[in-house]
Amino acid sequence: MNAEIYSDDGSYTENHVTWDWNQTFLETMENLGIDPCPGPKLEGWVREQKFENVFHQKIKNPLGPWPKDPWYKDLGLINLAQMLDGLEGFTLRVFCGALKRTKEHVLVEVANVRNEMKTGAYHGLYDIHVVYGQKPLIS
Repeated sequence: MNAEIYSDDGSYTENHVTWDWNQTFLETMENLGIDPCPGPKLEGWVREQKFENVFHQKIKNPLGPWPKDPWYKDLGLINLAQMLDGLEGFTLRVFCGALKRTKEHVLVEVANVRNEMKTGAYHGLYDIHVVYGQKPLIS
């Protein structure tokens, strides 16, 4: 999974509180030595281990029920529920732990992000990378 939120239609911009939160989260994770977007590297890692017939697919996942297609609308609703449920926990851990922000400040920021996510103010997406391969046969 990639932790970076984006939109294909330009509806998600730096004017959104979610954008500011997401950029801060991504930069902080990188500063901690954790890659928040490892998905594009997975195929290379699998190939380095000498797997054969490697398959790699990037899947765009909607964040919210904004898509018109019923399947993607349901997927977006599930993703939004998961994000809203986990947002406070992982934000507190990173923002209070690494950035030394106060719990009160972070909780206000989380509330603002949650509210914006629930409004459907943008058509957010994030990527999931599916990668697999076959272990080579030993001759």
